[in-house]
This record gives sequence, C-alpha cells and structure tokens, in this order.
Amino acid sequence: MSRIAKSLLKSMERSQFGEFLLKAQLVRPAAAPYLVRWVRRFLSRPASDEPLADQVRGFCEELEREGGFEDWQVRQADQHGRR
Repeated sequence: MSRIAKSLLKSMERSQFGEFLLKAQLVRPAAAPYLVRWVRRFLSRPASDEPLADQVRGFCEELEREGGFEDWQVRQADQHGRR
C-alpha cells in the first residue's frame, strides 16, 4: 500500500471507515468492527514499499509470533487484508 493511501486511511475516523464498509456492502454488518480493528492494527505498522501481499503476510506472521490470538483470528486478519 502506498504511503499516501496509508496516510489517508489512518486519518479516517474509525466510525467513518466502518460506515464506508457497510454502505459499500464490502462486509457483513457483524464483521465490520473486526475488519476495522485489523485494518487499524495493520496501518499502525511503519510504511513500506513492499508489495501489499507481502505486507499482509508479514503482518499475519507477526500476529502468530505475538501469540494471544486464536488461529481463526489470524486467518480472519489475513482474509481481510487480502480484500
């Protein structure tokens, strides 16, 4: 993800991002809060010029190393990151 896109998404309020996801019908209403959480966490990482797929893979690997997450939660983060 470009640094500009990352900056724009970071500046978007959590509620605005959730509303956007719902209005655009990109996720089920029940899943929106979780997607917002994963995206926020992903965007808190330092900006990178590597391909997005590699960034998502690295993010999920970090989650697995940290522990404290169920396997399904890491899979969820990976799935949301690839959309």
